[in-house]
Amino acid sequence: MKKNIITLLLSIATFYAFSQNTGYYNGTDNLSGTTLKTALHEIIKKHTSFSYDRAKQILLNSDADPNIPGNVILIYTGRSADGMDYGTGANQLNREHVWAKSHGDFGTTQPTGTDCHNLKPIDMSVNTSRSNKDFDNCHTGTQHTEATECYYTSDAWEPRDAVKGDVARIIFYMATRYEGENGEVDLELANNVNTYPNPLHGKLSTLLTWNNADPPDNFEIRRNNEIFKWQKNRNPFIDNPEFANLIWNGTTPNDIVFDSIYTIPAYPTKNDTIKIYAKIHSAAGNTITANINWGTNRNNLSNIITTSENNNIFYGKINPQPANSNIYFNFSANNGSNYDTSIIYNIFIPDIYTGGLITIHNIQGETSTSPYNGQNVTTSGIVTANFVNSYYIQDGKGEWNGIYVYDNERNPTIGDSIVISGQVYEYYDLTEIKNISSYYFCSAQNKIPEPVIISTNNVSEAYEGVLVKIVGANCTNTNAGY
Repeated sequence: MKKNIITLLLSIATFYAFSQNTGYYNGTDNLSGTTLKTALHEIIKKHTSFSYDRAKQILLNSDADPNIPGNVILIYTGRSADGMDYGTGANQLNREHVWAKSHGDFGTTQPTGTDCHNLKPIDMSVNTSRSNKDFDNCHTGTQHTEATECYYTSDAWEPRDAVKGDVARIIFYMATRYEGENGEVDLELANNVNTYPNPLHGKLSTLLTWNNADPPDNFEIRRNNEIFKWQKNRNPFIDNPEFANLIWNGTTPNDIVFDSIYTIPAYPTKNDTIKIYAKIHSAAGNTITANINWGTNRNNLSNIITTSENNNIFYGKINPQPANSNIYFNFSANNGSNYDTSIIYNIFIPDIYTGGLITIHNIQGETSTSPYNGQNVTTSGIVTANFVNSYYIQDGKGEWNGIYVYDNERNPTIGDSIVISGQVYEYYDLTEIKNISSYYFCSAQNKIPEPVIISTNNVSEAYEGVLVKIVGANCTNTNAGY
């Protein structure tokens, strides 16, 4: 039985690593203009939203200073600061709405006003100076006394060079994510400044230039990955900056069509040779040659693989790569008259988990006090309910298969498959796991266990934390207290 348990955890840990990127942008190759923008909107529009206060915790992870635990990097000064030092003091923190919240009057309400892709840690004083200005080049304006690499005029703000691309890609995200559906504001780009109070932001031509000049760096890529863990959606312009030119700069794809790009195995580990395939054809019917370009930095795909071809299926292979490494790749193709590249794909190579996994049933122990009380355990399950600082998980249907998790750093979605490590604790006779030391998001939108149908006479310790359905019950007291 132990062997089966370990195998289960292996498959979960491996799946977690790839659920973020592989196939996320399927169907977007060879699209442009509003068609591409609409396709991206459909991919990113259903995200998990949080309160404005909870955004502090998310930014503590997404914008973390890699060198100082507990600190974050502030967007316009580049200063490292205590990640939870929010307040009204000049050097305390605020949450910068990069797309100014007054441009569309969405405030701090969910989802638009709390979307963490649009929020960045910032000094209060600098936040006041930037205000709701549009973005543009304004080196002839005033140099900011604190954010000394930033310049401003009465209607425009120019950030420091190191984050100009970051700012542009955030603005592109907001204009793509929010299209006026379900009562949300419709945000659009403008090629001018002075757009307040309309739901517009500029200046488009400047933002496109910044996007090209300042490609995503490791900090921005990591931020995108961290926010994805919380919101379950990504900023597509960080993953593929070329989307911006295809949508807003009049760039159009040529007659080379990339389709059905995939890897075997779908979720490679450090022991696997990665075989990469793509169906590529020319609308004009010309003969195509293709290469795979790859590397461990998305901005340097310097390793070239000449592909083999069979019936328009092009393929090549990458030798096994170290655990915990990111592999980026795309296809480039030439049909004699045109040259084109696919979007860039990302594969994360996980380390293989070789430890044990304790089932929730064993943690509960078929007794009121867990046999693991006070001990650290690793377990897995599907989220069946969630609250502000806690959630329930189950790893099967029936008695003793559910447990309460106290975790004020994460807010998973019902249906998420997760693996957690933490301490078992009896809290007023409620068996729970707290002090979460590791957390793996495996996959989303899983089917939750079917509720067990019971009567009120059958309610017992065995169903603690288990999803149940009580039928034929009459309410005898509408106010039983806390």
